[in-house]
Amino acid sequence: AMVRQIGAAAAPHAARHDREASFVTEGYGAIREHGYGVIAVPRELGGGGHGLATVCRAQSILARYCVNTSLAIAMHQHNVLALAWRWRLGDPAVEQTLRRIAHEGLILSSSGSADPAHPGVTATPVEGGLLVTGGKRFCSGVPGADLVLTMARVDDGTSQRTTTVLVPTSDPGTEVVPDWDAMGMRGSGSNPVSFSEVFVPEANIIDFGPIRGRAGLGRSGTRRQAAAVADAPAPGAADGQASGPPARRITDGHRLPGLQIALAVIASVYLGAAGGMRDRALRMTAARGPEVDRSDH
Repeated sequence: AMVRQIGAAAAPHAARHDREASFVTEGYGAIREHGYGVIAVPRELGGGGHGLATVCRAQSILARYCVNTSLAIAMHQHNVLALAWRWRLGDPAVEQTLRRIAHEGLILSSSGSADPAHPGVTATPVEGGLLVTGGKRFCSGVPGADLVLTMARVDDGTSQRTTTVLVPTSDPGTEVVPDWDAMGMRGSGSNPVSFSEVFVPEANIIDFGPIRGRAGLGRSGTRRQAAAVADAPAPGAADGQASGPPARRITDGHRLPGLQIALAVIASVYLGAAGGMRDRALRMTAARGPEVDRSDH
């Protein structure tokens, strides 16, 4: 019901935004008004508590009204789902961010990194946070986002590590590069973004903690490592009492790393777009009425 209201606000402007390569401001305004950005935040942290299946259905419906609005907000939704997934597995590092999304109505954009060791963004420690410099491509929804979620390589002069940061789009050092011009997707604002010494406060730094379960391991994780992670005490546990949500084991048949979450949400947008075009084709055909067979004329 919520996405149908958002779609009704976005649909009248959809064609114009794609024609002009302008961002879907009406759709994003409705997203903020109705609180669509918090539906995947766990209910315990102030959100709607909805999971992957519900978000995918909602994204597909929204795409039937305005594909660009659905595509843009997909970047936010899949990141929130991934953070919620980690929280439910016992990672306390993501709780503050999820609470802020729920209570401040923050909207995220993001872009992936093929190589976490070289994410294209560097960070230098300063008092109270980090100075972030670099660039990312295909940051869908960034003209309407409050923060860009990205990995950054931190160099403190003696060692290096990769962390995840939420870079404010309002900072003067954040520049959205207006060169996005993909047919049918021009309104999604999937622009490159460059950062020039953008200050990222400590509250915007996510140092992911360990989680109980094999899903915390990448392809390089061995069975022995996986067992060690799965059997380790939950983060914050003391004297057998764990703080935060109860950690739970997950088997090989129930692995849900972030990429699989992201691809499902994004694919739902294209499924909805295809369904909308099918419906339009059927309406156009019905409006023409039955064709007269003129093969003998």
